[in-house]
Amino acid sequence: MTDILAGIDVGGTKTRLMLQDASGAILLDHTSPTRRWRGESFAAKAALLARSLEQALTCQGGNRRLRALAVGAHGCDLAEECLALASLLQPCFPAARCRVVSDVALVAPAAGQPHAIGLIAGTGSVAIALDARGEYVSAGGWGWMLGDEGGASGLVREAIRALLEDYDRGNLDDPLTHALLAAFGAGHVIDLPSQLLKGDVAQWSRHAALVFACEREGSLLAAAVINRAVEALAGLVDRLHRRGVASRRVIAAGGVISHQPRMFAALAAALSARQPPASLELLGVAPVNGALSLARSLL
Repeated sequence: MTDILAGIDVGGTKTRLMLQDASGAILLDHTSPTRRWRGESFAAKAALLARSLEQALTCQGGNRRLRALAVGAHGCDLAEECLALASLLQPCFPAARCRVVSDVALVAPAAGQPHAIGLIAGTGSVAIALDARGEYVSAGGWGWMLGDEGGASGLVREAIRALLEDYDRGNLDDPLTHALLAAFGAGHVIDLPSQLLKGDVAQWSRHAALVFACEREGSLLAAAVINRAVEALAGLVDRLHRRGVASRRVIAAGGVISHQPRMFAALAAALSARQPPASLELLGVAPVNGALSLARSLL
């Protein structure tokens, strides 16, 4: 009988499931779109996860036994939500130990630093870490309408705000203005806010890359937007420290922070200037590895 560990990362857009044997060998690594998740009950989510995992285990043959399962679940932001989902998932695999955390909480254990601060700057932005009691606390993650500064959606929103303020001052000649008007197909800057409401955030947040491109072309507006975003991300870390998180090590993941060296370098400088200083490093593996690490810790 071969013992198996399972790790699942249920993100906002895709779900990744990995199976590992006791020696650490990866038996299965499967990625699929995240479907029927947002707005579903915990019972429905547990049933969905159970079906996916049962199918994966069946493919491994009959001489396999699931010993531990850890899930990073998008939208499970509170401890009671994680416990609710885990309590419904556990009976589906009675011989295995089960744990559910926020999908953001996979970042630090994926890096082999479970007590570090995990920071996401992808479509949105959020930071999470364990406090002195061993409980997760988070900062940010409010969505593009109210927050996500430093994430792609927040960068685009704040870029549009900067264009509108510049327009109110009588200016329309910044490279960022022309770039975003063209990207959204808008005739005037005052038409840009409505574009955010009409479109899918996953689509229009891709225009965040234009902010960095325009800064390289000399856009003062883009530079200001990026600088404010960097301070906002550093501010998420500051909030965690004020709430009792001791670690000064920050592990970052997400499309913006990993694909924009300018953002990473500026954030690293901002964190190192804190007293006491904090360090920043990029996550070098997929977050689902954090789920496998958590599953192994259950044994």
